[in-house]
Formats: sequence, C-alpha cells, structure tokens
Amino acid sequence: YTLTHRYLFEQLFKLKEAYPKALILLEGYMPIIYKFSRIKPEAVWGALFNLAKNGIAVVNTTSYKETVDFLYIAARQEQIVEKRVPTVHL
Repeated sequence: YTLTHRYLFEQLFKLKEAYPKALILLEGYMPIIYKFSRIKPEAVWGALFNLAKNGIAVVNTTSYKETVDFLYIAARQEQIVEKRVPTVHL
C-alpha cells in the first residue's frame, strides 16, 4: 500500500532521521508477491535501489521463521557482542 501511494519514502526518510542506521525488513518470497499483487517488479526494484542509494539497508526474508532468526541474531549481536543496551523510545 505505501509503495503504490508513495508514502514509503516519506516514512523511510523519517526513520533515517530518527535512527543512525535505518534498516527495512522485507518479509516474503518475491515471485509470489509479484504474482498475487498489483505491484510491478520494476516498482519494487526501483524502490529497493532508491533505499540503497539513500543508505537504508534492506534485508529480505522469505518466511516468518527467517524473520525471527534474523531478529534474534541482530539483537544478539547488538546487545551481547556490541554490549549495547536496548533503548526505549516513547
């Protein structure tokens, strides 16, 4: 929805302003997303390129299991390896 109505970039640039390292997690198998949505692959690739060009990392997972694994590893690296304490934003 946000990609087709162009709110995506406004939201992401606000995210980048609020956090030093913005990251987007894209969950889903892309060929299936293309098949069952009205979004053209060219629009997705253009959006991904724009994000990369503006320093916003994109991680694609194909399932909720991969998403959980990714988030677990990311949290472990940030909190245990990097010894960073989670910050609560109100």
